[in-house]
Amino acid sequence: MTAKRPDTTLPDDQALDEAAGWLLRFQSGEVTEASPDYQAWLERDEAHEEAMIRARIAWGVLGDAARSPELTRARSDALSRATTAAANRWRPLGARPAAPERPRPWIAIAAAAALIAVIPGVIVGGLWMAERPTAPQQSYVAADRYETQTAETRVVTLADNTRLSLDAASAVRVRYGETERALELLSGQAHFEVASDPDRPFAVDVGSFTVTALGTAFNIERVDNETLVTLFEGALQITGAGTDHALAAGQQAVLRRSGDVEIADGANLEKAAAWRQGRVFLEGDPLEVAVARMNRYSRIRIMVLDSRLDDVQIGGVFNAGDVEAFVGALEAAFEIEAERVDDDLIVLRQRD
Repeated sequence: MTAKRPDTTLPDDQALDEAAGWLLRFQSGEVTEASPDYQAWLERDEAHEEAMIRARIAWGVLGDAARSPELTRARSDALSRATTAAANRWRPLGARPAAPERPRPWIAIAAAAALIAVIPGVIVGGLWMAERPTAPQQSYVAADRYETQTAETRVVTLADNTRLSLDAASAVRVRYGETERALELLSGQAHFEVASDPDRPFAVDVGSFTVTALGTAFNIERVDNETLVTLFEGALQITGAGTDHALAAGQQAVLRRSGDVEIADGANLEKAAAWRQGRVFLEGDPLEVAVARMNRYSRIRIMVLDSRLDDVQIGGVFNAGDVEAFVGALEAAFEIEAERVDDDLIVLRQRD
């Protein structure tokens, strides 16, 4: 692993603005990282690469919520109020209040991340309501949110004696009513050992899909652009995005954002259960997915900033949080160079 860079290339505000602008263009599909203009921008100044790293970290905090209309409106309103307040606080006596400035891209991303950090219940709650059609009014007897931080796992016994195991950096919303048990996996991974209650189906929303059971044991993981549903025992029904699939014990469903569903027999149950024993089990997983899993368990964040590594697939079993062993294995097995940017960030590139 290469040594930490000297701090002589720390980005200024303009570089951060430009990096955020490129990142927003990538997300919209307007350009790709292979664009000659983007590559020329990177090479123009060493600080540009550092600025892009910091912009990606801010965007990574937001995840899927960054593109939601609710958060976009909230971010815009908050930035407008903050900008106006800052300008008016120091205006000369008798001067007219300043009009809101157009937020800069970098500040917009950072402010949106701050909004989520400060008021997660408000933002996420709004998204939860916005994504679902109107349903008959029901009196809920319990409504809770369970979440874990990096490197933290948690086991909770719910009101009906269902056992919920929550992986690191994960969140679940639980809403128990008189005729249903409604949950939503907001992020990360969870294992459910469902108490049988035929009068109240147990349903977990994940993206545009709903996974329903009466009494069973299953695992759901949200990673990259996919959701993996692995059934250990019992039976599940998966609906949503115009699909309806039954899942039997030992099967795994891959749910994609496009609405596609892939059902596989003979799921690797040991792999799906490994996180509950403090291990990360990788079996031909793309590098981006492997990195996303390892990032749940350590404050040291790993980022892949080289499209030449897109086709790299990883296999092996690692102790959760053992970043040094994981990165060392990558460097030994592949043409990968790991650079320690600072105490909390490692960047992976193809070795030249």
